[in-house]
Formats: sequence, structure tokens, C-alpha cells
Amino acid sequence: MFQSPEIASVAICSPYPIFREGLLKILAGEQSFQVCDLPLPLDRTLAAVEETHPDVVLYEVSSTQESWAFLAAMRAHKHAKVIILLDDLREEFVVRAIHQGAFGCLLKTASPRELIKAVHATHAGELWLSRRLFARVLNTDKGRAQASVHGQLTHRQRQIVELVTCGMSNREIAERLLITEPTVRAHINDIFKKLGLHHRVELAMLARSQSASRPTPTNVGV
Repeated sequence: MFQSPEIASVAICSPYPIFREGLLKILAGEQSFQVCDLPLPLDRTLAAVEETHPDVVLYEVSSTQESWAFLAAMRAHKHAKVIILLDDLREEFVVRAIHQGAFGCLLKTASPRELIKAVHATHAGELWLSRRLFARVLNTDKGRAQASVHGQLTHRQRQIVELVTCGMSNREIAERLLITEPTVRAHINDIFKKLGLHHRVELAMLARSQSASRPTPTNVGV
């Protein structure tokens, strides 16, 4: 387990040794990350996740069906946030992956700096998606929760929900409301507990389903 909340435990799952070693080397250079390598096949991967409890899992897609099986199994590990690594951002795949619990999708051609930013953002509970893909995810309107947003939240929390629905990151919300990022994270965690949610997409969908307005997402992760 990790002693500091600022340290993110990052697990890597890839069938390709060269690519896996590259990720390990990049991430190990960050003092705020503690990195481990997950074994294959899937049953051993999940057993290792159960043992190590990573905050973020970088999962390289080897086959579409295996990806769905992995995400389905990871639903039991709500603490771990999955970033899917892809050769190309296939829109339909990305939308389905987010609905099935992934916190982001990243091209394997991304720079080391972008990879590090994605892990930090995901660890903070943010989605790592483009504006366009976030809008596509919301517009599919799958799996709406039934809890009431307005009846259970404070005024400040309702403000934050509105900004999350617009696609703002924690930093952007903090700047808009003149509060700190840790305060934003604390509010979002409290909102999730009150509404029985686990994901920003679930929250944004719920808010949109209960609002007459349809805000346009602006920016998520990138």
C-alpha cells in the first residue's frame, strides 16, 4: 500500500515486452509514481490487481474481445482506473470502453509527457478524452442513474456537477470557482458517494438526463 495520497500506484499490462519496458522506464522516472508490471494471461493479471490494488492500470489492447473481458472483470476493482492504450482512436471502441468503465484512452504514439499527464489526471479522477469523444460518450445516453442530483447536493456541489457536465477538468473547475483542486476532488468524491456513482461519465449523464438544457462539453483531460 502507498503511504502518501500524492503517490500513484501504476500497473502496466502489455503483451509486448519492448513496449512494456519502455512504459516502465518512462513512469519510473516520476517520483510521484510507483510502478509495477502485471503478468499475463487475464486470470493472472486480475489476481495481481487483487493483490497490488493499483490506482491506475495502463492496459494495452491486444484483442477487442479480451478488452471487454478485462474491463468487465475490473468493475469489481472500483479503486483502479483503467487507461486503454490503442494504435488508433477508433471512436466506437472508445465510446464503448468508457461506458464499460475505462477512464481514458491514449494513443501508443503519445509522447512521454502526455502519458504522464494522462496518468496524473486519471489518478485525480478525471477522464482522459478529447472534447469530441466526450461529447460522443454523453450523447449515447446509456446507463443513466436514477438518483436525484438537485435534491441531495449542496449549492457548491451542484455548481461542480454543472462544470463536470461541460467537460471541465478539476483544475479548470478550481479556477472557475476560485477554490483549490483538492477541494474540487473532495467535493466530487462526496457527490459520487451521495449519488451512488463511480465515474464522471455517469455523473454527467445523470445531470443531463435531469436537466432541460444540453451543455456542450468543452475539454476533458486534453
